[in-house]
Amino acid sequence: MKNNLKIFSFTSLLLVIFTTGLLYSFYDLSSDNLSSVEILNIIESENSECLFSKNTISNNLKKEFPNSEIVYINKEISIFPEIKNIKCLTKVDSVLLDTGLFNTYSGNKIIHVAINTSTNINYLITFLSFTFLLLIFNNFFQNNFYLFFVTSLIFSTLINIFFNPDFTVYDIGYVLVPPLIIYIFLDKVLGNQVKEYFENFLSNIPKNKNKLYLLFLIFHFPLFMKIIKFEYSIDYYLINYNYGFIKRGFLGSIFYNLPIQPQLKLLSISIFLILIYLLTIHLVINLFVKNKQNIFSLLMLLSPSFLLFPIYQIINNEDGGVATPELFGVLSVLLLLQYGTKINHNKYFFSWFIVFVVSILIHEVNIFTLPFVGYFIFKMAKRKSYLKFGLLIFIFLSIFTFFYYQSSDMNSEISSNICRDLLEMDLRDSICDNAVNNLKLDHLQDVRYKYTKNLHWNWFTALEGSYTSYILVFFLSLLPLFLATKYRELLPLMLPSLIFYIPLFLNAWDWGRWIFLYSSMMYIYYFWNSSEKYSELTTWNLLALFLYTTTWYSSYCCSADFLQLQNILKNNLALYIIFLPLFVRKIKQKKSLPESDIFGKRENFD
Repeated sequence: MKNNLKIFSFTSLLLVIFTTGLLYSFYDLSSDNLSSVEILNIIESENSECLFSKNTISNNLKKEFPNSEIVYINKEISIFPEIKNIKCLTKVDSVLLDTGLFNTYSGNKIIHVAINTSTNINYLITFLSFTFLLLIFNNFFQNNFYLFFVTSLIFSTLINIFFNPDFTVYDIGYVLVPPLIIYIFLDKVLGNQVKEYFENFLSNIPKNKNKLYLLFLIFHFPLFMKIIKFEYSIDYYLINYNYGFIKRGFLGSIFYNLPIQPQLKLLSISIFLILIYLLTIHLVINLFVKNKQNIFSLLMLLSPSFLLFPIYQIINNEDGGVATPELFGVLSVLLLLQYGTKINHNKYFFSWFIVFVVSILIHEVNIFTLPFVGYFIFKMAKRKSYLKFGLLIFIFLSIFTFFYYQSSDMNSEISSNICRDLLEMDLRDSICDNAVNNLKLDHLQDVRYKYTKNLHWNWFTALEGSYTSYILVFFLSLLPLFLATKYRELLPLMLPSLIFYIPLFLNAWDWGRWIFLYSSMMYIYYFWNSSEKYSELTTWNLLALFLYTTTWYSSYCCSADFLQLQNILKNNLALYIIFLPLFVRKIKQKKSLPESDIFGKRENFD
């Protein structure tokens, strides 16, 4: 009875706090009878005194400028020692209507609204709030996960409302995930339940196939919505051969020349890409359940450098990594493994070979799947099929290389003509800003400039990101393989393929995309490999799964932004510094669990 009363009182207090926070956030000067011009004049006056909330300004601007996009930016204010400024938190500081900027993917005019906030106070309150919650629940409200979840959700929402003007559901989630993971491993009963669930899951993977499908469909829903709204580099798939041969023009030659309305052409591309993603997910899961897997397999399946790569780009507002053409290279390899030994039959071989060739014509980066394709064919096919593949791919690449360099002098003129045609489709004024304009680049010159600007070793506080930070991303991407596989099994494929990838990293700067492609190939190899895999699940490697999949991601270009100190604090990762030693000690105290760690019972590396 006392425990129920304690929970009721605590819940009531939370409700009061949450309601008060919301009322404060949305409260402002009554503006029902004020026009946008009058509100803006008040804001610009010296005596505005933080009168208007973000909600009021947003509603007025949307009415006055329906075809514009509001971008909220932080206006840092000092709270200490200027305590009186606390009343200005979440309130509008200024509005800039004429920014001269347009959204790259929608073409809408961008309006800047500056919201008063305090980043330092944000990080401090976030850290202290969740530290307090974890201590309270660990000592007074044990075995109340749902109450802890609701409490953490309220705290995360309020913190974002007050300190993060352009927050999304993803920002709430980022703050929320670390305390939830810590809570699970601090709670002995809950920790054992989670461990038991994963043990059952891994021991019956074929029976859980539909759960995996559903999980990845949920994960990919934001991606599909973005694709349907054309918020990606759709110009990749509109480059065409109408003005002569040009790299990456195959798919666009089909879609652009369809005898239908421009909007239907664009919609056809988006639907096609969603189907490609669905097929890729289907083939990955089929491969995953076909052979025996283990906890390290789950690390790879849920890695930020694999199927979830575009999802992490969306979460972190890096749309350049969404629906990119290397997806077709991954699909071609998955299709090859789906055929298996059937590849020895001509109808299967040529149908797959056409898909592989098309993936290269869509984007030449897919040539870099070749070491893995060659390896898989060598392992699965008869000598005759292997020689046939070698001859055909040599002929194709010779012809492709000839036309590629023969037409390089015309790239600028052809891309300008293509851009003119795409602008007539009236999707957005910036439709050519990505893939089409990149056709004009002198890669050796532009890459040299990019690398000179972005090569340094300050990964944590530098204003400009650094390509050297991808060393850690690359290591994290391949870490599950290092943990799960003996070196002598891994190196014969890894070393030659890495050498093959060096020109790609030297000549193109989207390193996150290239790591995604390479990691995908290595993970697919591991899923396909039918050799016996260590499968014992311990609390240690279960903890590794949670941490591995939630504490980092691979930015599609230019630097590993998750390493920035600002992002570490923003995403609440500092909590682990305080609580990791505590739940490591608790795990060691669980006598019912095996004492082997994440490396337990693995064969030694040779």
